[in-house]
Amino acid sequence: MRYQDKEIKILLVESQQQDADFLKHILASENHPPFQVEHIDRLSLIPGKLCRGGFDIVLLSLSVLEEGEHGTESFSSVYSRVGEIPIIVLSGVDDEQAALEAVECGAQDYLVKNEINGKILSKVIRHSMARKKVEESLSRSEEYLQSITAGAPIIIFATDKNGMFTLSEGKGLHALGLQAGEVVGKSVFDIYKDFPQILTDIRRALAGEVFTDAVEVANVYFDTWYSPIYGQDGEVMGVIGVATDITERKHLEIERQKLSLAIEQSPTMFMITDTDGRIEYVNKKFMEVTGYTLEEVKGKNPRIFKSGETPPEVYKELWDTLKSGKEWKGEFHNKKKNGELFWEMNSISSIKDERGSITHFLAVKEDVTKRKWAEETIVHLAYHDALTDLPNRFLMQDRFNQALSQARRRKKLVGLMLLGIDRFKGVNEMAGHSVGDQVLQAVAKRLSGCVREVDTVARLGGDEFMILLPEMNFVEEAAKIAQQILDVIKPSFNYNGHELNLTCSVGVSVYPHDGEDVESLLKDAETALGRAKQQGRNNYQLYTPTMHVETFGRMVLENSMRKALSREEFLIHYQPVVDLRTKRMIGMEALLRWQHPDIGLVSPVEFIPIAEENGLIVPIGEWVIRTACAQNKAWQKAGMPRMRVAVNLSARQFQHANLLEMVEWVLKEVDLDPQCLEFEITESIAMENVDFTLTILKRFKEMGVGISIDDFGTGYSSLNYLKQFPIDILKIDRSFIRELTVDANNQAIVSAVIALAHSLNFKVTAEGVETPEQLDFLKRQKCDNMQGYFFSKPVPTEQFEALVMQNKHL
Repeated sequence: MRYQDKEIKILLVESQQQDADFLKHILASENHPPFQVEHIDRLSLIPGKLCRGGFDIVLLSLSVLEEGEHGTESFSSVYSRVGEIPIIVLSGVDDEQAALEAVECGAQDYLVKNEINGKILSKVIRHSMARKKVEESLSRSEEYLQSITAGAPIIIFATDKNGMFTLSEGKGLHALGLQAGEVVGKSVFDIYKDFPQILTDIRRALAGEVFTDAVEVANVYFDTWYSPIYGQDGEVMGVIGVATDITERKHLEIERQKLSLAIEQSPTMFMITDTDGRIEYVNKKFMEVTGYTLEEVKGKNPRIFKSGETPPEVYKELWDTLKSGKEWKGEFHNKKKNGELFWEMNSISSIKDERGSITHFLAVKEDVTKRKWAEETIVHLAYHDALTDLPNRFLMQDRFNQALSQARRRKKLVGLMLLGIDRFKGVNEMAGHSVGDQVLQAVAKRLSGCVREVDTVARLGGDEFMILLPEMNFVEEAAKIAQQILDVIKPSFNYNGHELNLTCSVGVSVYPHDGEDVESLLKDAETALGRAKQQGRNNYQLYTPTMHVETFGRMVLENSMRKALSREEFLIHYQPVVDLRTKRMIGMEALLRWQHPDIGLVSPVEFIPIAEENGLIVPIGEWVIRTACAQNKAWQKAGMPRMRVAVNLSARQFQHANLLEMVEWVLKEVDLDPQCLEFEITESIAMENVDFTLTILKRFKEMGVGISIDDFGTGYSSLNYLKQFPIDILKIDRSFIRELTVDANNQAIVSAVIALAHSLNFKVTAEGVETPEQLDFLKRQKCDNMQGYFFSKPVPTEQFEALVMQNKHL
């Protein structure tokens, strides 16, 4: 059955029976399509009729509204009851305005009763039903369009040729604070008047151009496609477009761009390779360090940087680590484009895609050449004497142990010589320390030239040298070399017109006759050296057991020392420590002195070694700690600035079982903040038992007590252990400061020590600063603190108080 032939069922709502009969009559005369009319005369009957269904259209007389059960009712209330069925309003001549209002509220059309005939009514009914179907179809289309765009970050829009929006749908509107359809009927040139790019794009599309453009609206980014809409006549009717919200993607692009710029401008080197090791990217810093451009290395294997200095096992460890999915860290000794070698610290890891598959490798590199040089300088310094560049005590000890091991296997003898320059102190006093240092350098050169190639000459400090004689068959060989040494020292030393005639004394011990270990042989050689000096100097002595008898003077000094503590003969002098940045005193070092009732002030060099040997250093050291802490507390109570007092710990003190408990008790007894106390230990003490040292230092740090390494550079410190120790300060030994302004080697060493200390987050204090030139150099190298005669010598308590009260500063 065709749509036109289908019977149309009409619900006629008319309160006037005469009008109802008329309408049914004229509809009955129209058979195409046939009409079936049911008449009701009250609004209240509408729901019941509609519930039974089947009606295609409602003819509603406005007269019914005036006769409603509750008085006059509005059309909108009736419209809400009818639902989706189209309504045609019937009005009288005087009700035409009300009919128009009904159409605005949802009626499909209206007719004036006096102007109705069958054809007109039939036509209006058919058109209203058709229009309703079109509206429903459009509504479904809009709902479908909304459902498509509701979940996607897009906007589908259309305008007419004047730029009026005819369509605007999509979730992307929410980002702009708009709702679907809100802009329909409004001009794009009004809504986006502040966004000239959008207006330009609309004009381009109206001109017939199809294109895509990136648009930013109120910090929201869109990728927008524009196309003209053409009418049947080929003319542009408007514009259609799809705007995709790419804000999140844009932000990711911006972040990637930031990351890219950060990598490109980073002071660290970056390199990216594919899984086969071919280079795909290097940053600017990489090119600066290596001298290669990206074009020169792209597609190449990093093997082009190999110098041959990196052990093969390093590369094996690298690939084994990466294959296991872990990050590898290590050093390469590589080669630049110009052939120069350099050290780099690497952190190499894999880059994986979203499936977890490795796609690339990333290497983050740092040029550590300067640090390695500093480390090598410190290592060399740790094993060699700074003045003569001879091996020091610790390197000598290592070689001595090797020589003893070989001697045991080969049944050989090993000789040990200790040599002292006779009356060398007078050289310093007469010609100055500079000449004295030159003499020591010349002596070192002469000694090295007169021994065998297998022998080792070392400087222990001051004017003392040690010579190792391995692979001897007879004791007489040692005696022969000792005589050669006496002879080679005798020729005059000439400096600046001064002729110096020197001699030396030599003590000799031999393995296995005089001992089977380093300590025993060294002790015997010291005894023999002492005997050589007693015998008038300028001779050598082979050790004999009778030499172990203590000298009378030493015994007297030791006996006096045992009574000195109870007699209160010890006292403390304080030397200020000055901050080079603020130029103010920040602390002081407590230095022990002995005021002997008979011989006067005894040098610590004379009595402290004896106290260390016989154990008196433990009670004396406790007295120093207690006295220094109590004095510091008294100064604070008196209103003096809060400062840290530094106390030296000897090896025997440091190893004493009750050291920690004693320090805790003293701090509690005098009520001193632990942060106002600092302990100084030498490198040799720190390295004697690393595990023990680490335990003690950590306990001190837990208390809050400061730690410094004293005389840094005169002993041996393993850098691997040094960085583990909870150290606050490295104190550069005065031997490096003395000739700082005239000795380039000393300058290099001091600079290296400061740089290394700062890289480990340690502060640096320079000891023995005596001249403005030394001070200026230290300031330029960013040394933290100084201590020395340039500011103040060690002074008694009262004089130190005066320095503080006078606010003395650099």
